[in-house]
Amino acid sequence: MRGQAWRLEARRLVVVACVGALIGFIFGEIGWGLSIGLAIYSSWIVLQVRRVDNWFAGASDDIPEAVGVWGDLLDKIYRLQKRERAAQDDLRATIKRVQESVDALADGVMLVNKHSDLEWCNRAARRLLGIQLGRDIGQPVFNLIRDPRFKTYFDQKEYDEALGLSMPNRPEQLLQLHFTEFGRNDRMIIVRDVTRISKLERMRSDFVANVSHELKTPITVLRGYLEQMVDYYDELPERWHPAISQMNGQALRMNALITDLLTLSRLESEHTPKDQALINMQELIAAVKEDVLLVHEREINIETADIALVGSPTEVRSALTNLMVNAVKYTAEDK
Repeated sequence: MRGQAWRLEARRLVVVACVGALIGFIFGEIGWGLSIGLAIYSSWIVLQVRRVDNWFAGASDDIPEAVGVWGDLLDKIYRLQKRERAAQDDLRATIKRVQESVDALADGVMLVNKHSDLEWCNRAARRLLGIQLGRDIGQPVFNLIRDPRFKTYFDQKEYDEALGLSMPNRPEQLLQLHFTEFGRNDRMIIVRDVTRISKLERMRSDFVANVSHELKTPITVLRGYLEQMVDYYDELPERWHPAISQMNGQALRMNALITDLLTLSRLESEHTPKDQALINMQELIAAVKEDVLLVHEREINIETADIALVGSPTEVRSALTNLMVNAVKYTAEDK
């Protein structure tokens, strides 16, 4: 087909040239006749080129009519154009489907280009960050999230750990941002609302801390009684010895476990304890003294002043109990 079209075009050129030369021969001007024939053929070529150019420029959606090699060429271009349009339609449909899928996610998704401008975000990101597509697309992302920690984290390009922050208009809401770098210095930011998870984690941590503090005092009392039994080990009936040894070992083990839980709770806690209160030290010392006297029959003299302390009652009580028990254990009876 391709060779046939070119052969037909070559024949057309030869026919035009021969007709022009023949007419020139009749009038005694073969050169002029040949030139006029070639000029007519060239004009026809120019007309075909103009039609193609107008078609490329979008003046008409219909393929222009042409014969010969030009018709064959236009047919090929039209088929290529048709395939290209079909491919573009498929691509648009795929992109639209992906955007609709991402738009339905519960987590926010933001696409930021290499210039730090927002290119696109899904519905969840708009809701969590207060973004409006028509207004904020193309804006620097730092204008949308006005937090110094965000800019510092964005610029450092080390995204192993997620960034946690709150928006000024919703300080009670905790957001977690995960960054992924792709393409040519572009970034995808995943925004997740972790408020509920954070509250549950804080409740768990507070529960462990409170239970550990509450168990610390009774365990200390039990240890005191058991230590007294161990001190008078030889005076007790022999059948009690295994039970006392086992109870003392388990009490030590439980005390170590509670100590580890308290240490872990302090390490996990990144916020100021919420049980801060004004503590009457005289009342607290008297209560701790009473607990210690239940275990150790010793005279305990403590000089106290009428002072108050701001702190955690459970932690202060635990510290005072440890101090008082150690003082009783390691102080001679005549002191």
